[in-house]
Amino acid sequence: VTFTDSGGVQTSLWGNVDREKATPDEFMVEHFAQRRKSIVDDCVKLKSDVDHFNATPGRMTQLPLILEFSDDVAEREAMRGSGGDEPRPQAN
Repeated sequence: VTFTDSGGVQTSLWGNVDREKATPDEFMVEHFAQRRKSIVDDCVKLKSDVDHFNATPGRMTQLPLILEFSDDVAEREAMRGSGGDEPRPQAN
């Protein structure tokens, strides 16, 4: 979890998910919220980049952008469960 104090000093703290009593639930809730916000921030930037690309005159291709990741997550979990490597991006 990262926080900034009143003097503007940023501090990062780590918790241990595996040790039940070592890390309070509230800490982990904050941690997961910060991770999710970071992912959303990345998606917003990616969408902005793709929108800009697609709006550029003279482009022969409009790039689709799917921001729904359920299938991707399920695929990665299945790969992890089978002991396989992460899938490689396919060339188009």
